[in-house]
Amino acid sequence: MSFQHDAKWFFVKEDPNDRGRSTSRRHLLEGAGLSTEARVAREAIQNSVDATLGGEKTDVSVRSVVVSGEAVSSFRDLIGFGDGDSPFARLDKLGLKSGNAYEHMCRGGVSSSFRVTVIEDYNTCGLGYDERDGKDRFDELCLSFGQDTTSASGSRGGSYGFGKEVYEEASDCNTFMVYSVFAPSEHGNEKGSHARLFGCATFDGHEGDDGIKYKGRALFGFHRESASGSIECRPLVDEMAHEVAGRLGFEVRDQEDTGTSIMIFGSSIDMGEFKKATEDYWWPRIHSNQLSVDLMEDCAEFPPPDPRRRSDLEPYVRCYSLIEEGVPKEDGEREIRLRTAHGSKPGSLALKSLPPDETEDDEEGDLHLKNTVALVRSGPRMVVQYMEPGGSGAGSFVGTFVSHSESEEALHLSEPPAHNVWDHNSQRLRDAYPNDPEKGETAQKLVKSIVDRIRRQARDFRRQTNSAPPPPVDGTRKLASILERVMSGRGLGPRPAPVPNSDPFELNIREGRENTPTQSSVTATVKIELRYDADEDSADVKMSLRPTVVIDDNMRRDTSERIALESVKVDGKRAPVSNDFDVNIRIFKYKTVVVEAKSEKFDRELYASLDVEVEAQRQFAPSQQVSVT
Repeated sequence: MSFQHDAKWFFVKEDPNDRGRSTSRRHLLEGAGLSTEARVAREAIQNSVDATLGGEKTDVSVRSVVVSGEAVSSFRDLIGFGDGDSPFARLDKLGLKSGNAYEHMCRGGVSSSFRVTVIEDYNTCGLGYDERDGKDRFDELCLSFGQDTTSASGSRGGSYGFGKEVYEEASDCNTFMVYSVFAPSEHGNEKGSHARLFGCATFDGHEGDDGIKYKGRALFGFHRESASGSIECRPLVDEMAHEVAGRLGFEVRDQEDTGTSIMIFGSSIDMGEFKKATEDYWWPRIHSNQLSVDLMEDCAEFPPPDPRRRSDLEPYVRCYSLIEEGVPKEDGEREIRLRTAHGSKPGSLALKSLPPDETEDDEEGDLHLKNTVALVRSGPRMVVQYMEPGGSGAGSFVGTFVSHSESEEALHLSEPPAHNVWDHNSQRLRDAYPNDPEKGETAQKLVKSIVDRIRRQARDFRRQTNSAPPPPVDGTRKLASILERVMSGRGLGPRPAPVPNSDPFELNIREGRENTPTQSSVTATVKIELRYDADEDSADVKMSLRPTVVIDDNMRRDTSERIALESVKVDGKRAPVSNDFDVNIRIFKYKTVVVEAKSEKFDRELYASLDVEVEAQRQFAPSQQVSVT
């Protein structure tokens, strides 16, 4: 006999006065340029860091396990398989891809299985009532749809209003379960309780069998009548929450073991990629011994994140140590404490040149972060962004910027939902001080000043960076080089100096390939920016993106066999293409515009490349111009 409890599903009805569907929220973070693993690592750990008890170290555990066999049937019964108004009863209307966790639960039997990822934090306060902010943390995470409701305090970095989108995105059925233990409070909902369990999901809007239109938002908990007479869905509490949590596979917590556990159904998270993303973005906090992350896969320990073993991260950590630990500088290193701007101390920047043997990409691509500055807010100590300052130089470098506490609030408010850039024009920053416009304007100027000064300092440093002479060439390669120069008519004199680059822009191009069993597409991500020494602050350019078949090892193109473009996006938005391959864009100083192109599919046996050409334009017709602001 299955275990009985009083939780069931609640589907949110469409409001005739608000027809916006919940589905659109699932795409809020797509333009961030981050993988699913990176989004989860950033958001989940950020929420845990924000909830860490004073003076404690944040402990996070991430487990990836398979639910299979009889456990599948038990699992589905616990989350309402017999309920006539559950996702199981309307599965064909939810817009889910085939093979999702709900389908496996419906089939049951020994052959069905699905994977879940459980993220747990410790030494944290859990999702109780926040006496400091006067808000219920549980409602912030589970019921505040797409709202940034966290405090403006710079010490906090997350935004519970968008956490659910990240968890749902990592699920093949857009569903996750929350289990949390916290200190009881006489404020907020569920007064006096110490534990909660609740389910959240976002599906396509649809019409039910009852003829009612639903937004797609679904909640799992017990139903009660509110003061206004409407039905609301609230979490299971205390002993019932512990009981159901244990049966679902959560580690059951004691009342004193406060913290939060998230279970993502049908998770596609790759543990190796999650480990790497945690290292990429949380190395400052791990290095400072303020964060530990334990990983498990299929009941076996997985190597934990260890930035010390990452050769590409080591120079960034070195720069961080120059700022935070005051270690002595060595040759090729510089530390700059940015001067006070707009009444606040910005923070400190450390830069380090890389020796020649560290500027070549290795086979695993570990050194992809070179020539960037890691932007770190000193409160959460997460890398917000690896910013590319541009510029040119003979060698390569890395840098780390750590903000001062006086600038934390403005930088925090300048970040978008994904917390992956500092933007002085962000809507949130503009709206943050409605009763003090002058303060808001000062905050915008501060953020712009910080970003501009980091770029200038990094560019100046890179310009002055010189690589050591290349290593000696072995005899055979040297002889081949001499013969090649003699036979080409260039002789043995010095090589001619390169023609100076007169283009007013700087390009960074990364090419990729997407494969199916029989076909492929070639992709390119182009980052373009107006040179810092250009006469104007913006310019219009035409970018030609031409996928072409490569016919030999010398990379000769077969111009007779063109491949069409499938799509072009400029800063995440689809852009109009003229003449089959051209897109018109506006570029700026100190702001990178990202162009993403993808070809149509071609035979997988062929090799193709996506050629990129950029031409400055005097003026575009308004109908052709894609303005990126």
